[in-house]
Amino acid sequence: MPEGHAGKNVKCVRDMRIVVQRVSRARISVEDEVVAEIRQGLLVLLGIAKSDVPADAEFLAKKISKLRIFEDGAGKMNLAVNQIGGEVLVVSQFTLYADTSRGARPSSLVHRGRTR
Repeated sequence: MPEGHAGKNVKCVRDMRIVVQRVSRARISVEDEVVAEIRQGLLVLLGIAKSDVPADAEFLAKKISKLRIFEDGAGKMNLAVNQIGGEVLVVSQFTLYADTSRGARPSSLVHRGRTR
């Protein structure tokens, strides 16, 4: 079990990386054509490594859906995305594995066989 985690029910994700952002709306366009769009909810940037398995994605999906990061009537961050009728847009983002240790041009570990 990783350092800093306690308890027997803690699940660890191998290498999957995510960035979660609350949004009032989000849209993906390809060549000026909207291919995906949501209203209020979560934008999730997702980087997947070769060592990740479907169970990792399932764990993170459940975890993200339970994040209480939306305000309730009292202004307290106490609601999850499903409780506000929100939507989730997941975007594959291999650049979450970018290596910037050599120079100013980020290189991706995709070329080294670390991501899929």
